[in-house]
Amino acid sequence: MKKLFLLSFLLAFVFNTYAQETKAEKKVKATEKSVKAKKEAVSKTPLKKDGTPD
Repeated sequence: MKKLFLLSFLLAFVFNTYAQETKAEKKVKATEKSVKAKKEAVSKTPLKKDGTPD
């Protein structure tokens, strides 16, 4: 009975730590996606003949 109890706590701990890692990975991906979108928006702005943006 004691082993079953400890095993259930171990599984709960493992699943919780895995869930936290995936949340962090999603946050990093979202940040990378927004940075990429900003870079694309900057690169699409029209430039004058001297290379400065309008």
